[in-house]
Amino acid sequence: MLVISLVLLLAFTLVILGSGQQLLVEQRIGSNQSDRQKAFQLAQLTLAEGEKYVDAQNAGWSSSPDAFSAPYCDKEGLEGLCNKNGGDQPAWERKSEQQPFGVLHPCGKAREYASINPQGKTPIGCNKGKVTPGTVTWANPRYIVELLDEHYSDSKVSGRLYRITARAWGKNQSTQVTLQSHYVVPY
Repeated sequence: MLVISLVLLLAFTLVILGSGQQLLVEQRIGSNQSDRQKAFQLAQLTLAEGEKYVDAQNAGWSSSPDAFSAPYCDKEGLEGLCNKNGGDQPAWERKSEQQPFGVLHPCGKAREYASINPQGKTPIGCNKGKVTPGTVTWANPRYIVELLDEHYSDSKVSGRLYRITARAWGKNQSTQVTLQSHYVVPY
């Protein structure tokens, strides 16, 4: 009788331990999914900010033909404005000697979306290529703008065609979302 009781106790213990392990895995999945959703929402906000920036700056860029002349998006004062003909790599993956990380890396030359780090906390930043992570997100969202066609036209609209690429991170470095939009500013 004692042996049967011990075997049943062992079986119940194994079932309880297995259930506990499954709950931990489901909790991690939920946490990762929440972090990914936060990064996606930040990327959407950053993309919208890039579109507002294009609207506000388009007239000045029209009168300044060299605004998009830097193939690596690192021209002083025009960071984040990229030439569409910058080599074999897409603009968001380009690197140069002056910019050893990708342009959308937190230490790259992309335009930074406003910090969302709470006041009083360590600011999110970059020091010699090393990211100082934030408490809410690993790094601040960033975006770049490329002028694809100065004289774009289709059946609905004519204007300057831009590609805006935005990247945002969740709390973990590996949680990152990159979004793009093609944006036409009519003449």
